[in-house]
Amino acid sequence: MNYRIEHVLYRNDVTKRAFYKVKNLELGMFYGLKVIEIDDAQLLKQVKNEVTALNRLPFGMAPKCLQYWVQGKQHYLLLDWIEGKPLSGLYQRPPQTVMEQEQRLLVAQKLAQKVADIHRVRMLHRDIKPDNVIVRLQGNNVQDVLLIDFGLANQQRALEEGTPFYQAPEQSLSRHVRLTESVDVFSVCQTIHFLMTGQPLTLTPNFMNDDWAQPIAELLLASGLSKSLSALLVKGLSFDPNKRLKQSLTLNRDLYNLLRSSKTGKY
Repeated sequence: MNYRIEHVLYRNDVTKRAFYKVKNLELGMFYGLKVIEIDDAQLLKQVKNEVTALNRLPFGMAPKCLQYWVQGKQHYLLLDWIEGKPLSGLYQRPPQTVMEQEQRLLVAQKLAQKVADIHRVRMLHRDIKPDNVIVRLQGNNVQDVLLIDFGLANQQRALEEGTPFYQAPEQSLSRHVRLTESVDVFSVCQTIHFLMTGQPLTLTPNFMNDDWAQPIAELLLASGLSKSLSALLVKGLSFDPNKRLKQSLTLNRDLYNLLRSSKTGKY
């Protein structure tokens, strides 16, 4: 392999996954290298699904998988290198200034826009969370927001999928429910809560598993968010997918309007 590891972005001995920034020694170009140790047929299918999903997406939506190879149990995905940082590493506390607040609203709006673009080609991500959102900054200016890790995008439903806190209720409780854009809307709204507070909103199902045990509006009171943003998250985090914001395009529009209101001091 003519690639040299330049930086370890993450390496997890429990999940047996790693992601590196590597340099092609012949071309002098940088790439992302995802390494997954696989000894399970279902996981192998997920990896192959990710390769298919990435290469189905139009250019600019997500990094393309340029090469895929196997050595023993190690599976390697060579990806376009995206210069940027995971949202989870950038924002770990509430914004301290109006400028920081506007920057994070812009990140949220660009994320919703990117998700809307993905939905436009009839694909669901199904695992949106701060770790899977890459933010490209130039100084304090947000250049772009991209999604990574499309391992669930082409996969058949399992008993449970997604990541705790960020998965929509129907991804863990309702195996029979057909997934729609609203699962990604839910995950984006939890990611927005993380953006503005440093953590997702803790939501607990009631005894009947048909709604949240405590109204979302009450939980949001302690988050210190504006009334307008809280109202938007209430709609996006509804337990019932039929009552939730159904389209990422609508979420994108509402966030765009919030961002404009913020710049005029009416946020």
